[in-house]
Amino acid sequence: MSDQNLSILIGIIGTLLGTLLGWILNSINHIGKLKFYISQWNEEIMKIDEIGNSVECNPDQSEWYNYKIILDIYNKSDIPKIMRDINIRFVENQNVLYKEVPDDDKTKRFSAAQAWYDKVEPLTIQPKTIQQVVLRSSVDTRKNKSLFAYNSIWLVYNDNRNISRRILIYKR
Repeated sequence: MSDQNLSILIGIIGTLLGTLLGWILNSINHIGKLKFYISQWNEEIMKIDEIGNSVECNPDQSEWYNYKIILDIYNKSDIPKIMRDINIRFVENQNVLYKEVPDDDKTKRFSAAQAWYDKVEPLTIQPKTIQQVVLRSSVDTRKNKSLFAYNSIWLVYNDNRNISRRILIYKR
């Protein structure tokens, strides 16, 4: 084999290896995950007293249960990530006691002394950014007394590949 043919062969092999290495490095950049930090978790067990005020109480007397969670979500990858079908689950030993789609605090609307919220919709987290999300809800415990038997609370969502992901929010 002549030197000219050998240098052409080395050039072709180098080009193919360079393309393969570029593809591998690009794939590695897309692997990054979402990282979650729970900034705040609040819960209130409430009832209406004799004069019509909302007061905190024990679970046996409760009429509703309020929660609010503030999440900081960081996207480590180089591509946008999506969170869809977001829900909160109250779990006791792997059994889901209660599941719901929480309200998005950004959709808050006022009318007189009342506030309304819309359910959280799919979220897109841009690459290398932190997005703060505030989720809340109020659960009627007159219909869901078993809710208080939970020993953990999870945020569950489907990612951009439609794989279900779980984030532990609270554990007793």
